[in-house]
Amino acid sequence: MNLRFRLGAAVAALAAYSAMICGAALPGVAAAGDPCATISTSDVSSALGAPVTTTKRRQHGTQGASCSFRTAHFSPYATITAIRFHSASEASSTFRDMIAQNAKMESQKPVPLHGIGDDAAVVSTIVYTRKGSAIYTFSIVDGARTAQSIPKSEALAKATLAHVQP
Repeated sequence: MNLRFRLGAAVAALAAYSAMICGAALPGVAAAGDPCATISTSDVSSALGAPVTTTKRRQHGTQGASCSFRTAHFSPYATITAIRFHSASEASSTFRDMIAQNAKMESQKPVPLHGIGDDAAVVSTIVYTRKGSAIYTFSIVDGARTAQSIPKSEALAKATLAHVQP
């Protein structure tokens, strides 16, 4: 694997981890929803452009969960992470901190997105969203983590948040 791809994979892991840590640092964090159950595999297949063959859920303590959607080949694949808080204000504050922290880590300015949840931005190739009291991250790897995967991640975010109650 090339260095850029490994770095991209590490960034996705760090983004999910930083979201979990930010949530764990706040009192009153509630269990997150199940990102595997929030969206259908057919919706994910549409975003990936290939059929999903494997879905794997991972629990991150009581703060959140992630779901990996794999195709028959190594790529493309998608990961959705969800973290739910007791209030929208807690989620909003954590969302702002998470965006700032990851933008600094990537040495990039966040790019705001409109029409996805209550707040949304892209840092590197990861789409971060907030809807009500929940924060979601969306990452699609399609060979190499490039800006070309961002529209696919945006589509996945829109499809997922359409099923989420605030």
